[in-house]
Amino acid sequence: MMKLLFPLLTFCFLSFPLLTEVVAPQWDQLGGVSKERKQPKLSLETFSSGKFQARFEKWFINTLGIRTPLVKTDNQLNYSIFSQLFSSTKGKAILGNDGHLIEKSYLLRAQGVLYPKKKVLKERIRELKALSELLTSQGKSLIILISANKPALYPELIPSLYRVDDSFKNPEAPLPFLIEKLNAAGVPVIDGPAVLRRHAVNFEDSFFAPTGTHWNELGACLIVSELAQTISKIDSTFSGSLKCDVDGKRQTPLQMDRDLLSVANLWFPKKLIKPTPKVVRNFTPHPENSRERILFVGTSFLWSLFHHLDKAPFFSHRDMYYYFKRSVPFPRGKVTPIKRKESRWITRALKSKYIVLEVNEGFIHRLGHGFPKRVLEQGQS
Repeated sequence: MMKLLFPLLTFCFLSFPLLTEVVAPQWDQLGGVSKERKQPKLSLETFSSGKFQARFEKWFINTLGIRTPLVKTDNQLNYSIFSQLFSSTKGKAILGNDGHLIEKSYLLRAQGVLYPKKKVLKERIRELKALSELLTSQGKSLIILISANKPALYPELIPSLYRVDDSFKNPEAPLPFLIEKLNAAGVPVIDGPAVLRRHAVNFEDSFFAPTGTHWNELGACLIVSELAQTISKIDSTFSGSLKCDVDGKRQTPLQMDRDLLSVANLWFPKKLIKPTPKVVRNFTPHPENSRERILFVGTSFLWSLFHHLDKAPFFSHRDMYYYFKRSVPFPRGKVTPIKRKESRWITRALKSKYIVLEVNEGFIHRLGHGFPKRVLEQGQS
C-alpha cells in the first residue's frame, strides 16, 4: 500500500495545475505581468539554444488559471503580516513609508546611483540645440519638460532597506548640468521637480498619490499651468493660462492616481487607497480663431497632463508621440503605430507650432526618444 501511495501523491501534485484549468473559475490576468499569448513553436534551433524551453515555461505558467489566486494570496499575506508587497525580488513596486507604493525602476536613479554619462548628455544637448534652431527658423518653438518622480521628490518615502549610502551617489547631479546647458543654448526648459517644490509651500497636499507612480491630479495641473506660462513667454501671441486650486478631497482617487494598485496584485487593494486633493481649474482661454497645434513626445507622465490639457481652450489640436512609437492624437484621429523611417511622421510633427519633449528626471539621457535625431536627418536630406 505504501509503495502505491507515493506515486499517487506525486501524480496528484503534478496534475493539480492542469485539473484547476478544468474546474477552477477564470481569473483576471495579473497586473504588471506580460502574458505570452501564443504557445511557442518548437524547432531544432530554439530547442538546442534553450529558447523554446524558457518561452514554453513562461507561456505555461502565465496561462495557468490557478496562478492568479496563488500570487494574490502570497502578496496579501506579505502585505498584511510583513508590510511588504512581494516575497520575491521580481515585483515592480515596493511598499514605501506612509503607505506609498513606489515603482522600483526609480529607486536607484532617484538616489543618484544610476546616472547617465556626461558624453551622452552632451550629445542630447547638441541635438536639442540644433532642433531648436531648426524649429525657430520655421516659426515654431521647442520646449523641454522634465517630469518628477515620487522617490526623488519625496526621498523620505524610501524605506531604510532601499536607501543607498552617500558614498555610492554621483557627486555631480546630471539634471542641473542638462538644464544649465540647455538654458545657455536658448532652449526653454520646464524643470518639473523645481516647479512642484516651489508650489509645495502653497498646498498642504502632496503631488503624488500613495497609489500612483505619476504626478497626481494637483501636480499635473500645476505643470500644465507652468507650460501655459512658458509658451506665453516665448510667444507673445499666446494668451492662455490656468490657475489650479483645491476644493476638498476625492475619497476615491481618479484612475490615473491608482495606477500602481494593479501591479500590487492584492485581494484587498482598496486598503491602500487614501483621499487625494480634488482640483478646481480656472482657465483663461486663448482666442479660438488663432489656436495652434501642439505636439508632445514623451512618456506615460503625459497622460495625467492631458487630463487637464485636453479640457483647456488653448490649442486647436494636441498630438502625442508616445515614446516616439505610437501616435495618440486629440480630439480627432486614431492611435497609430509609428514607423520612424516613414517621413510622414516628421512632416506631421512639423505642422505643430509648439513641440514639447518630455522625459523623467531619472532618465534624462533618453530625452526625445530619438525624435530630434530623426527630424534633423530628414531636414538635412
